Amino acid sequence: MDQESPFQALSDRNRRLTFSCLEEDDCPKSVETLAAEVVAEREDVSPEDVGDEERRTAAVKLYHVHLPKLDEAGLVSFDPEERTVSRATGGVAEQTVQILGESTLS
Repeated sequence: MDQESPFQALSDRNRRLTFSCLEEDDCPKSVETLAAEVVAEREDVSPEDVGDEERRTAAVKLYHVHLPKLDEAGLVSFDPEERTVSRATGGVAEQTVQILGESTLS
């Protein structure tokens, strides 16, 4: 199986939103918190306005689909056991932001 490239991983809008919601210096976020932020960004509402069902659905998709791909591409550090995620430091993540710029990631 080929390793996911950063650009392949970010070809999906949900993964771009996920990556942009993770600031470089943030502490790890729970998958549930990140899910609310991604939905809020996508729907242009505040995270507090995201419904429980929509947040749960987004969290499941993040956990099983999007976060593993972003982790494989070296863009995030995903701990499935702790259900936490943070932007990867240095390397691929930093180069990707420099090439694409933060504004193109959402």
